[in-house]
Amino acid sequence: MTFILFIAGMVFQKAEFAYGQFFENFQTKSNATNSSNFSSNTTSSENSNFTGIVLLRQKLNNASFGYRVLEGQIQNKGNVTAKSVIVTLTVFDKDNGIIGTQFTYPHVRTLKPDHKSTFMMTSSIDNFKGMKYYEISLEWKKPDGSKTYVENAKIYKTKLYQ
Repeated sequence: MTFILFIAGMVFQKAEFAYGQFFENFQTKSNATNSSNFSSNTTSSENSNFTGIVLLRQKLNNASFGYRVLEGQIQNKGNVTAKSVIVTLTVFDKDNGIIGTQFTYPHVRTLKPDHKSTFMMTSSIDNFKGMKYYEISLEWKKPDGSKTYVENAKIYKTKLYQ
């Protein structure tokens, strides 16, 4: 594993997984959902007709040497290709203030309809001190270049019986 240190944060590089960067007290992209370049979507555990990128699973684990690892899987449930997919982790403290945010790219950054990809994000355990909870957000570009964003993505579950 190669480590590269930037002034804005720390970037971890490894050939099998993408890049992660952590910014303390960074403003979330929730303000950007008001921009004309973004369309806002939400997922819920009961939304089997959602069209876009959905979160299939996620788990935040303690790793060795003082690191935490967020692993998960996403899927394109839409009918168009999603390009430049980004997974963002935002960590909150007990007062609902942002401790920091970090992003990574899934293993496959362009997802055709129904395709899946895993993602992995590694960060120092120090970046989670005082954490009460965290949220995962998803962002991607549609073929026309417009961006779509799902803030605080929930685990996507399909209805077995309709």
